Amino acid sequence: MPYCPNCRAEFREGFTSCKSCGDVALVAALPETLEIPEDELEGTVPVGLASSREVQQIVEVDGRQIDLARLCTIKRAHELLGTLVNANIRCAMVPVVGVDFPDGLPRVEVRVRAEEAERAEEALRARWRSDVAREGTAVEPADAAIEQCPACGAHVPLDVEECPDCGLVVGGATDEEDEDEA
Repeated sequence: MPYCPNCRAEFREGFTSCKSCGDVALVAALPETLEIPEDELEGTVPVGLASSREVQQIVEVDGRQIDLARLCTIKRAHELLGTLVNANIRCAMVPVVGVDFPDGLPRVEVRVRAEEAERAEEALRARWRSDVAREGTAVEPADAAIEQCPACGAHVPLDVEECPDCGLVVGGATDEEDEDEA
């Protein structure tokens, strides 16, 4: 069976590329997983596509602090894990339990050892930049005020208050919208 080296998806015989990852050539075997064992998760930190470690959206749920900017769906987590494994960074997917998300989908954290966090996030940002360049969705810096949902990663138009995919409240109405409603 062929596999995508990025998202680690398995394909039926006859397929040669992963369309989800932008026509990435499939391989006969996946590289060795560099999974962090469950008993070694202490001292790990969640990583994501945020521009820096300072970009956070912390919420407290049942006494636990969760960074919504570093949560993702299982599908997205597999893509991130593939990128980290290809960069030879040990990682783990850790489910977030006890939290109900508006879309009903489970969320996970992709975690790496704290000393690898900066290198991991740079590898993930490089992947994101590559995807943007490949898809032709780059924008000029003056137009770069596009929002991304910190919970699911979906594109959120600037004129909405909730993520269209998961329903997370991500912003408020602009002054013009407030005046229109008044």
